[in-house]
Amino acid sequence: MATAESLEGLLADTKCPICLDCLRNPVTIECGHNFCHSCIEHTWKDQHDIFLCPVCRHSCQDMQLRNNTQLGNMAEIAKLLHITMSKMEKEEETSLCKSHNQLLSLFCEEDQKFLEYERETLLTRLAEEEKYIKQKLNANIAAFSDYKSTLKSLLKDVAEKSVVSEVQLLSNIKSIHDRYERLKSPDLFSFQLRKEECVLPPLSLELQKIIKKFKREVTLDPETAHPNLLVSEDKKSVTLVLTKKRSYFNQRGFTTYSVVLGCEDFQSGRHYWEVKVDDKPEWMLGVCVDSLSRKETQLPTGQNRCWAIQLCNGDYVAQGPVPLILVLRDKPRGIGVYLDYELGMISFYNLNNRSHIHSFTDRFSGVLKPYFYVGHDSKPLTICAVTDYEL
Repeated sequence: MATAESLEGLLADTKCPICLDCLRNPVTIECGHNFCHSCIEHTWKDQHDIFLCPVCRHSCQDMQLRNNTQLGNMAEIAKLLHITMSKMEKEEETSLCKSHNQLLSLFCEEDQKFLEYERETLLTRLAEEEKYIKQKLNANIAAFSDYKSTLKSLLKDVAEKSVVSEVQLLSNIKSIHDRYERLKSPDLFSFQLRKEECVLPPLSLELQKIIKKFKREVTLDPETAHPNLLVSEDKKSVTLVLTKKRSYFNQRGFTTYSVVLGCEDFQSGRHYWEVKVDDKPEWMLGVCVDSLSRKETQLPTGQNRCWAIQLCNGDYVAQGPVPLILVLRDKPRGIGVYLDYELGMISFYNLNNRSHIHSFTDRFSGVLKPYFYVGHDSKPLTICAVTDYEL
């Protein structure tokens, strides 16, 4: 109940007083009130000399709108939390067993144990994360408030000194400029919400069924490879080399990062393949859209263009629309990739023990391609025959 009340308070603080909806592209006006950029512009479009605040009726001297990005982030978080709470309430309402009119009980399929402990652990973690984010947001607001007060003081001094003679004004310019140079923007806390999925991953037996039915022969496409990548003759292995393997310009090839795509086009169906990584210190495996730019200045992370697992600086990261750091019990020497196009799901498996690592759910359109980022070391990535891989 307390969480719901806190959420309602947060929602109220992030609503536009004009449209009464969550703030979109929020701006702050002279008196300190916040509005959607489009709402306040529409309200003030017929006003000329004096611009009245719709909340406090303060007379603003000009139509100066200051972007408030941090408040926009708060509004987005409040909206997401509200959606999550609504889903949880709906799930509670629909969790009655139709046969016995009692709450459904979840069991572990292997050990036949209740999963209530896992549920409570998840809810506790979410509550702690919510508390932590709120504390950081309050710190952000306090930092912005101090910054705003300093700016007001500086502007006041400038206004007072601007009425003196030109000679005096020029003599004061250096001190004003020095104060401006010392003015530093506040350090802000940035964050991303992690999506918690209460989905039981496929068990080892289910993975064996997937392998048997949907295993796919995947090969590398040399035409898409970065010039410093050497693709083996059988198109199963790729290695980073110092000498460029291709001197001519190829529009299909990647030019910045050591990336190569698979030959296969996936527009439907279910597909499974495996890649041997051994002890490579850096790599990224998954699928991407065929239209992915070959001239990107950074890896395609945090966007709906690539869904992959990455090893970077010792951390395993699920690189999808929202990057997520993964905690793995052991270092995988091979990765299984399973794509279900119609279901909109991509799953990854640790081939050490056939355990599930992570799954993405999204809505796919167009052609998807197997994606291989080799990293900066000379150790190869190898597509292995599914039946030949030793556990």
